Amino acid sequence: MTYLMATSAVAFVAVVALLAFSIRSTRARAVVSDGQVVSPAPSLPHVTRFLRTSEGGVAIVVALIATYAVIHAFSGLANVRGPLLVMLVIVGSAGIGLVDDWLHVSPGSRQGLSLWIRLVAQVAVGLGFSVLSVYWVHTSTTLSLVRHGSHDIQLGPLGWILLTTLAFVVFSNAVGSTEGMDGLASGTASMCFVCIAIMGFWQYHNFNIYRVTGALNLALIASALAGACLGFLWWNAPPARAHMRNTGSYAIGSGLVSLCVLLNLGVLLPIIGGLYLVVLLSIGVQAIGLRLFGRRLFKMAPLQYHFEMIGWPNTTVLFRFWIGAGLFSALAIGIFYGDYASVGLV
Repeated sequence: MTYLMATSAVAFVAVVALLAFSIRSTRARAVVSDGQVVSPAPSLPHVTRFLRTSEGGVAIVVALIATYAVIHAFSGLANVRGPLLVMLVIVGSAGIGLVDDWLHVSPGSRQGLSLWIRLVAQVAVGLGFSVLSVYWVHTSTTLSLVRHGSHDIQLGPLGWILLTTLAFVVFSNAVGSTEGMDGLASGTASMCFVCIAIMGFWQYHNFNIYRVTGALNLALIASALAGACLGFLWWNAPPARAHMRNTGSYAIGSGLVSLCVLLNLGVLLPIIGGLYLVVLLSIGVQAIGLRLFGRRLFKMAPLQYHFEMIGWPNTTVLFRFWIGAGLFSALAIGIFYGDYASVGLV
């Protein structure tokens, strides 16, 4: 537990420090009038705009890698393949978002990657993760509640790979649907990763029940992501001074899926990330309503903006969505512990 807390603390401080430096340096290059930032300075304006819109996502990924490497070295934990695969898939997903964010501010290209290119890239990364997790990490292709032998469903390699790839794409975009409101994505993500860290730590101390190799290593990654998201929230709380855009949201979404899959928490993934699915579903419902009925079912989608449109203050929406994410995480922990208790060890 000490290592988990230290990991979160180091990641938090690292992101706060990185963003403090980035904010100061990018604002120093901006044109200022009457104390207000008007536009980036003439030299390399697209670089400055890029840093100001995606610095949070870059800081989260950099802090995650550095923190995990340092804590892992001090802890003396064995090197296992699962955590390395998680780090690779997070970096790969962040890379997709990084390219998209860069194209949004580059001269002559303000549209970013097209929807289809982003989806193809996400499927490629998700498929790579799924295949490597089966044939390199040797993750079981049996879908179970939280431990093997508990309501198992035999998917086989192909079924498991397809389902995992689908979850990867869905959650990468679901987290992105919450990124637009200051503090929403980072605040809710920190709760999700704390939940996963607790479960991973519990699995590590009950290996004879869960049989998850590298559970503590994976819990350390979850702790680092939780701390990094809180560090980003320090600067992203309304009014935001830093943003993550797709660089950060894709990294968070891929981290959420990959950790749950390798910790055998796949069945709990829709609960842990339940708020993201609700927000993503609101976009789909809005599109279906417009196509079938010719009217909007919500004032605006995603869902958080609907509540703003009906008069909820921004902070009210934010806090209530945080509460929702906390309740989803608490429910997941309750199911997890209930399954443990059913073994008869409580």
